[in-house]
Amino acid sequence: MIAVTLRMQGLNVKNADSSRLSFDVTSDCIQHVKSIVKYIYTLQINVTLSSAKCIYKLASDWGLKQLQNEAGELFSSFLPEDPTIQSQTSLYEYAVHRGDEALQQTCLRYLAWNCEALINSTAWENLPLGLVKALLSRSDLVVPSETFVLKGLERWAAAQGNTSIPENLLNLVRFPVIPAMDLYNLNSQYQAKKLVGFHFISLPFEMLLDDIAENEIAYTSRIYKTCHGALLLHYNLSKFRKILDSSLTAAKPLPISMLSFKPLCITVPILHFIT
Repeated sequence: MIAVTLRMQGLNVKNADSSRLSFDVTSDCIQHVKSIVKYIYTLQINVTLSSAKCIYKLASDWGLKQLQNEAGELFSSFLPEDPTIQSQTSLYEYAVHRGDEALQQTCLRYLAWNCEALINSTAWENLPLGLVKALLSRSDLVVPSETFVLKGLERWAAAQGNTSIPENLLNLVRFPVIPAMDLYNLNSQYQAKKLVGFHFISLPFEMLLDDIAENEIAYTSRIYKTCHGALLLHYNLSKFRKILDSSLTAAKPLPISMLSFKPLCITVPILHFIT
């Protein structure tokens, strides 16, 4: 930590006892202090991928809210510039450390929409548990299939020295939307999860309604880039339950309008980050 003393020549600084004001600056950001001081006087600054994190941090520490907000908005433009995905994951960890929810969501959205590249990168195996869990909790992951997510998670767990996927992460894998052939080929350690997937594929929907109500997210698809012939059932659960109950009571067939299907895939081969 380095103490930087600025001459407050004519600046309006609240609670300042003298013409000098001291700030603590980490050594990795000391080179950007001059740019911040220049901004205070000119309201102009050049922000790049390499400097964005420090500019944002210094602006936050020094109470320069306008600069902090503007630097935060630039992250969406800078994130695609690092193909190794190291900068993006580092920025997320910084946002968590700072408690910056908006910046966390910016990073998570980018990583989710580029999750296939992330899982295939060397950065994937070094991700902290919290980031992996945050990603797996999202439905906007763009990946070839849920099987791809599971295999990537196995590789991440092995890199952490684990012989199996931690239970809290395994519960975030959406086995009901894994293709039947892939379910069949999974090894025996996933036996209970495989059963859930096969139940969803083979049993009548009304028999699964309570299970879906209890864990609806597990039956929700992500954004899959590979069509595998499966179908996703979309429904309004509370409305569906009322209609189902009334249909069973009156011994009437379930209205077919309550069921709508779409393939578990998208047709674009590559999804670029969009702000």
